[in-house]
Amino acid sequence: MKIKISFFVVMALILTLCSCQRSLLSPRTAALAMAEACEDRAAGSVYTTESSYGAPDHLSPELMAELFGDFDFTGVNGAVYLSGTTSLFELSFFDCPDTDTAEAVGGLCAARFDLASKTAKRMGLDESDFTVKIYGRRVLAAMCEESERAVSAGLEKIKGQKSLFNMKKG
Repeated sequence: MKIKISFFVVMALILTLCSCQRSLLSPRTAALAMAEACEDRAAGSVYTTESSYGAPDHLSPELMAELFGDFDFTGVNGAVYLSGTTSLFELSFFDCPDTDTAEAVGGLCAARFDLASKTAKRMGLDESDFTVKIYGRRVLAAMCEESERAVSAGLEKIKGQKSLFNMKKG
C-alpha cells in the first residue's frame, strides 16, 4: 500500500512541476524560426527581452509600449522581428505568465497589425495579411505575405522544444 501511495505522490509532484515549468524555448529562437519560414523575409532586426538592458537589441518596456500601447508587460518575455524597410513585415513571439495576459497581448498585436494594414492601404502601399495565434501562454503574431506559414513554424518550434520531462519519440 505504501508503494502505491508513494507512486501517486511522485506522479503528482512530476505533474505539478510540468504544469509550472516556464518555456525553455528562447523567444529569439522562435522569432527567427518564424522569419526563416518566410520567403518574402525583409531585412530587419530582432529585439528581445532576453538581452540586457541598454543593449541595441533589447526589447525594453518602453519599446514595447511604443509598439503595442500602454500595457503592463511585467512577466512577459518576447521577441519582435522588425523590418528595416517600409514593408509590412513584422513577427512577434511572446511567452506570457498566464493565459489572460496572452489573450491581452494577442489583442494588442492584432490591433497593431490592423492599424498598420489600414494605414498602408491609405498610403497606397502593398497590403500584407496578418495572423495572430494564442497557444496556451504564448502569442505568435506575423504580418507578412506568408503569415500563416510563419506562425506555423513558430508553433512547430514550440511543439519540438526539449524539456526535462519530454521523452524522445521512437
